[in-house]
Amino acid sequence: SRLAAEVALRDGVKCRLHDVLFRAPWHFFVAIFFYMGWRDGYRGVCVAWLGGVYVQLKWWRIYQGQRR
Repeated sequence: SRLAAEVALRDGVKCRLHDVLFRAPWHFFVAIFFYMGWRDGYRGVCVAWLGGVYVQLKWWRIYQGQRR
């Protein structure tokens, strides 16, 4: 997530507080329902959860990097 955030900051990606708050739950929702992660049982939920954690960390680092 650190490397992705550094690349995003270098490319000029703008991040607002709502990005930090809503992108991770949206990623989880999309992974569970649109990509049918629910069909894989708890493994699909775990993969969706970990993807959401990654997205949360990445956008938090971008947000913090802009505040500096």
